[in-house]
Amino acid sequence: MKIRVKLALLAVSLCALAIAACCTVLIISANGNSVNTAIDGALSEQHLLVQSFQSALRNTYEDGLSDTTQQSLGKYLFRQYSSGSLSRSQYAMRKDGEYLHNGSELDPADILTDAKTRSGNGTEVKYTIVMHDNARHIVVGSANTINGGVYDIYLVKNIEQVYSSNASLTAKLAAVSLGLVLLTAAVLAYSVFRVLRPLKALQGSAAAIAHGDYQSRIPVKGKDEIAALSVSFNAMAEAVEKHVAEINDVAEARKLLLAALTHELKTPMTAIIGYSEALMKTRLTQEQREEAAAYINAECSRIERLSQKLMQLIALDGGSGITIAPTPVTELFESVEKTLLPIAKRDGVALDMACGSETLSMDADLMASVLINLFDNARKARAKHVHIVCSGGLISVTDDGCGIPADSVKRITEPFYMVDKSRSRKAGGVGLGLALVKRIVAMHGGKLSILSQIELGTCVEIELPL
Repeated sequence: MKIRVKLALLAVSLCALAIAACCTVLIISANGNSVNTAIDGALSEQHLLVQSFQSALRNTYEDGLSDTTQQSLGKYLFRQYSSGSLSRSQYAMRKDGEYLHNGSELDPADILTDAKTRSGNGTEVKYTIVMHDNARHIVVGSANTINGGVYDIYLVKNIEQVYSSNASLTAKLAAVSLGLVLLTAAVLAYSVFRVLRPLKALQGSAAAIAHGDYQSRIPVKGKDEIAALSVSFNAMAEAVEKHVAEINDVAEARKLLLAALTHELKTPMTAIIGYSEALMKTRLTQEQREEAAAYINAECSRIERLSQKLMQLIALDGGSGITIAPTPVTELFESVEKTLLPIAKRDGVALDMACGSETLSMDADLMASVLINLFDNARKARAKHVHIVCSGGLISVTDDGCGIPADSVKRITEPFYMVDKSRSRKAGGVGLGLALVKRIVAMHGGKLSILSQIELGTCVEIELPL
């Protein structure tokens, strides 16, 4: 069962119990008041009867009357009063244990033996309610001394109408209570469903996030606990989205690392293969063999260092682990020239490298990778002449290749972007060279500029801090 249904049923049940309790108290109070009113009325009527009979008997009393005459007179007078009753009450009178008149079918004296008593005007009055002929009757009686004689005067009155009225009132209150409960149930159910509506939105958003929609959010309305829960859920959803984005970034970085490593290994591996083939297939002097072995060793060491730095740069800590130190540009160019000359000769590319005595702050291995990548791009662009020059802290790589379209210059440094995909794939490119160059230059705090014209060539300028 859903929580909103449970809450609605609980609220309706509590409301029904409260209404039932209130109606019960009201009915009991009303019934008690009506019965007490009937009792008070009967007591007043019996007292009035006693006073009237007593006054009439005293007014007609004469000394010297015999007991028989007194009884006959009392009987006559009592009948006169009882026959004129407008309340449909029945009266009875007894003197010396003998009924002189009894207009009811009951024996009031016997009924009132153990009845309740009430004192008033110096006289003790007894009363009780009995069931007779499927109707409730109130019986009231008192012993009264009149003219030296003791007269027991009783009143018997049918009060079933009082109980019928109470039953009718109870039925009406029950009907009103039932209607009130139904109305309250409808209002409470609607209110509960409306108040808990945000929970349904919360469930929908949770399901959306479970299916991969990490941008799903709940609209926050009001300042109650559900609104606070919605705020917390949205914060959780943002944290989940951020965490998933970070995971995706890590996965993308690892993908980029693998592609970059493959891309960076091509150039030095080509040179290493060339020297190793020369060692195996060509007769070389001892000096040439040592030079070839030293070159292979140097390139293998550089590949090892480069792979570690690329790992730091791309996959781990964003390049915070690279070592930037003042480095003579001549050392950088000599290292790069040894790697590029064999490839340039093989592909018929004229390579010119020139620099002064500048010293720039750089990581020599990563900056060598930058120049090798730029030469590799020029070679793939069918360049016949490549000039690498350093002057005044500005390193430029200029070629006479096919150039880059103007609309592609701004995107050329994006990972995996290739101007001519068919030509790049045929040349073995994957669109990572300039992306890696841009990132390395940025980690050095430098600035990368690309100027290019179709069929005239490209010039890439790198400005590094001195």
